[in-house]
Amino acid sequence: MNQGNSHQTSSDTLIAVNGYTVKAIRELAGLSRPDLAKQAQINPSYLAKIENGHRGHINPAMFVRLWKTLSVDRRALLANPHAEVAA
Repeated sequence: MNQGNSHQTSSDTLIAVNGYTVKAIRELAGLSRPDLAKQAQINPSYLAKIENGHRGHINPAMFVRLWKTLSVDRRALLANPHAEVAA
């Protein structure tokens, strides 16, 4: 049993997102990256990593903030739009 690192995150708790789609939707919405980052309460450099495909999995709370801020169906942001997300 590993009780060492309490900061370790299980991949089961993360949601796979399509960062390129996040960027496209943001641009269609007329939002700059800093604007979306501020509204969704995400660090702008972290959002850049998501959009550029360097962070393909994000925590559920961040996912909810993104899709609500972008006002889209949450499935649009998923790497696998047919996956079930209980967010």
